[in-house]
Amino acid sequence: MHIPLKQRVLLLCSLLVLLSGCGSALVAASSAGDEPTSLQVYRVNLIPENAYPPFPPHTITAQQTVQRLYNMVQALPRWNSASGQMSCPVWSGLEYQLDFFQGQTLMQKVIYRPGGCSSILIGKNDVRVPSKLFAQSFVQAMGTPEKELFPTPMFSCNPKSPCSSPTP
Repeated sequence: MHIPLKQRVLLLCSLLVLLSGCGSALVAASSAGDEPTSLQVYRVNLIPENAYPPFPPHTITAQQTVQRLYNMVQALPRWNSASGQMSCPVWSGLEYQLDFFQGQTLMQKVIYRPGGCSSILIGKNDVRVPSKLFAQSFVQAMGTPEKELFPTPMFSCNPKSPCSSPTP
């Protein structure tokens, strides 16, 4: 069976176009599938009158753990503001800043508020509802007892019970 030269060249060109397209699709897929490699966690006290025990920043480098938390955050349901008003427990003023990195590059900044009406803020406008499973996974990933991650204030200052001023 003899295939004319013109058809062979067309077939070869078609194959090259097809293969080059597949190659770029593979590169795009691997770029889109970038996963975080480490996580830095900071605790922030937004109510300075509440004095909490110190909490040094934590860095998690176990990639599987980091990727699991990252994927859990992305899969959480969005907060539905159309559901009306909610009654929430008192918020302690604590939140956790989770910085997901790939190598040295910040991929995603997430704010986790475990108290009150628990929420997760991804970026500036994406509010998610954390699950109990997320809270448990977060505590486990931190390797810290839950009471240290969600502490009660050592003391609280207010007009009726002011804190003593530090003396030099």
